Amino acid sequence: MPLLNNITPVVEIPPTGSPLRGDAQVEFSVAEGGGKPDPGIQTKETDGYYSTNITLGTTEGRNRFNAIGTVTAAVPSWDAAGNITRTEKQLGAYFPIELWGLKINIKTPQIVFVNRDGYPIADTLFEYSILPNYYPQLSEQVVLEFYERDSSGKESYMGFVQSDNSGRLILSAGTAKFDTSKSYIAQVVLNRGTTAEVRSEKIRRKIYRNRDEARSDIFDYIEVFYNRVRRHSYLGQMSPYEYEIKATCGSL
Repeated sequence: MPLLNNITPVVEIPPTGSPLRGDAQVEFSVAEGGGKPDPGIQTKETDGYYSTNITLGTTEGRNRFNAIGTVTAAVPSWDAAGNITRTEKQLGAYFPIELWGLKINIKTPQIVFVNRDGYPIADTLFEYSILPNYYPQLSEQVVLEFYERDSSGKESYMGFVQSDNSGRLILSAGTAKFDTSKSYIAQVVLNRGTTAEVRSEKIRRKIYRNRDEARSDIFDYIEVFYNRVRRHSYLGQMSPYEYEIKATCGSL
């Protein structure tokens, strides 16, 4: 990302000829937030910009950095007779940088029931939180994006709904149609379509026609995947099923 614009400016330009430039030295330092700039990556672009990689602090909040550039350049000047002389001068520039470390949490309904036509039978509530809550650009910058995923795992973008900074968004019953053979994904997006875009994790939910479908799906998840396939760190990276067999055989 461009951090320092034209750190090698020319103060005086002769009436004929081109400005002269020199290579600058740019230093990035931390002013607030505990982040860290990478001193080994300071790339000079063709337009005179300098850039580096910055790692933000470990907690949510504002991070401030300073970029200070200096350059020794042969600056041209001329006298009344039009004679041009070039004098080496030390030029400098200072540029403050403000970046934010944000955390977005999203809470979606665990189960959504639809009627025979695929429309939810009740309003669907989505809740989210963005930390820190004093981030200055929250108002009217939050949207909720939706995707659908088929049985092969292919995701398709459905659209988005504009939210506000209340942390709540309600989809009214009957306004969106769902296919029970697919799963659906919700994602909170802050500053959508800008260079400051931040996205939450994607939360996937299944849609059910009735409670029997939901019970069957939950049973399959617990008995087939969670107990027999999923490995648990507190069981020594074994599934509960594997652990139980080894415990019964006395091989633990």
